[in-house]
This record gives sequence, C-alpha cells and structure tokens, in this order.
Amino acid sequence: MARTKILVLFAPPGEVHEDLQRLARAWGFTLRRISTLQALEEALSEGGFDLLLLPSKKAADLFLRLGSAFRGTPPTLAEVEKRHILAVLASVKGNKTQAARLLGVDPKTLYNKLKRYRREGGETSPGEGLPS
Repeated sequence: MARTKILVLFAPPGEVHEDLQRLARAWGFTLRRISTLQALEEALSEGGFDLLLLPSKKAADLFLRLGSAFRGTPPTLAEVEKRHILAVLASVKGNKTQAARLLGVDPKTLYNKLKRYRREGGETSPGEGLPS
C-alpha cells in the first residue's frame, strides 16, 4: 500500500482556504491545517509531511520569522523575551496584570512591550492576535 502524502497548510487565524482542501485531495494529499506558530514550529521539528503550503503573504512572513530557529542560528534575546511574554500571557488567558506579576515586571512595562509588538505587526501569540 502506498504511503499517505501529507500537505501541511499554515494559514493564520482568520484566513479561510476551503478551496485548498479540494486541491489537496485532487493532488492525492491528506491536508493537515495549522494556524498557530507553535503548531507550525512543532510540525517543522517533527517532519513527517511532504509539502508545506503558505497561502498568503502573512503566512509566509510568519514562516520566515521562524527561520532562524531552523537554520541553527540562536534566537535573539528580544525574540526569546517576546515568546516568553506571549506564552505567559496566553497561560493567564490574556490577563495582563496577572501576566506582569508572573513575569516580575511593572504592568506599564508589559503594556509598552505589547504595544511595541502590536506596532511591529504579525503573529503575536499562539492562535490569536495580541490582546488589546
């Protein structure tokens, strides 16, 4: 029996690509949809797929941001800090006061960092945008 071919579709939240499901089947692929950077990072680490599809500029930009992690280049301190802040924020369901307390920073510092991340644009937390 032939091995199943896997197509990974990385489409950030809010992007709808229903037509790609039909195309994947027509090409003989099983479609695996991923919508968060964390899930994409895990998929890239694990492998086990035949084709990665980035259907939009936003998806491609987010993918390129992950690039340094897979080229052997260590992430910058700013990247590590941002990932950690967003992970803590996600763990407290967006409660910035509680996140600031857990991070050991003044809430104003956290608000300023989140404001800067929002200004820089792009993916800001696993599966969703920055909380307001």
